[in-house]
Amino acid sequence: CFGRYGVLAKDHEIWGDAGDTWSISMKSSDFDPVVHLIYPKDASQEHRPYLISNNNGGNGNNSYIRSITLPESGLYRVRASAYNSPSEDKGTGSYELVVTKLPNH
Repeated sequence: CFGRYGVLAKDHEIWGDAGDTWSISMKSSDFDPVVHLIYPKDASQEHRPYLISNNNGGNGNNSYIRSITLPESGLYRVRASAYNSPSEDKGTGSYELVVTKLPNH
């Protein structure tokens, strides 16, 4: 699929329960990664499809969401994409995407 500005994007679906806390990181040496966490399709916040996004929260240009607590149970989408790349490749290449369920306190 294509994300904003015609940049390629790939969605990864992950089930989450209300109250779960996740960290999400995305690294690439091929492009400037951007990661988005998207509400479940039947979520009450349809007017706000992104729960959270991050461009440069990690080292260098890598994306990192330290922690996000899920507001409801459902099938979330983690969208891997690139920052608005002016080059012809539109943000193609390899990447590493890691979603970690953190312990609840």
